[in-house]
Amino acid sequence: MSYRAGENTPQGLRNALNLIVNNTPKGLMEVDFENHTKNARKIIDAVDEANRKRFDPDGEAGWKQELEELERRLAGQMTIDEAKVWSDNQESLHKEPVKVVEAELKYLKDLLATPGLSKCPNRREGREPITGDMCDVCCFSRKLEVVGLKLAQIKAKQVASIKACGTLISDAKVLDAYRPRWEELKKREKTIAQARRSIRDRTVLQTPRNQRSGNWIAPGAMELDK
Repeated sequence: MSYRAGENTPQGLRNALNLIVNNTPKGLMEVDFENHTKNARKIIDAVDEANRKRFDPDGEAGWKQELEELERRLAGQMTIDEAKVWSDNQESLHKEPVKVVEAELKYLKDLLATPGLSKCPNRREGREPITGDMCDVCCFSRKLEVVGLKLAQIKAKQVASIKACGTLISDAKVLDAYRPRWEELKKREKTIAQARRSIRDRTVLQTPRNQRSGNWIAPGAMELDK
């Protein structure tokens, strides 16, 4: 197939591509990537399983690795009950300071409503007070602003603590699902370790000895009659 120079335009290229596509068997132009991916995964899984059976037929390395991973994830982490107790303690720690500052704020508001407080000229005339005025209303108002800011800061910490405690409890619930398996593997490891120690102790106790004289006899040696 040939094209004249004038036909080597984008439209000409599109026509050529269409011609190729239309005359190519459908099976050669379609690739089922999803199916190929699944097949590749099956092959990889099969190879991994074959290697596991070859190098670790009893699955010893597998459960030990699982135990190590569970140790990393769960060791030192709170249970659900521990997380709830911690959260309750944090709530108590923040609740008392909030109550104290709220009581102070209420006292100042009531104080500002007391009849007969002195007012600076600007306040008496309805204008903004001058910074540093020392009349009763100015002094109490400045204190009220300070206490209000303090309360806002304490409540912000309280809200942050509540969110953190919620996350802590949520994480504990997720990890709680792995605890039975963790306990099972720890028990398995402990049982095997105890069995190994027991076998070693029995081997030491059963070392060949001359029971009559109490003298140790080397393996393969001959005991002489006395």
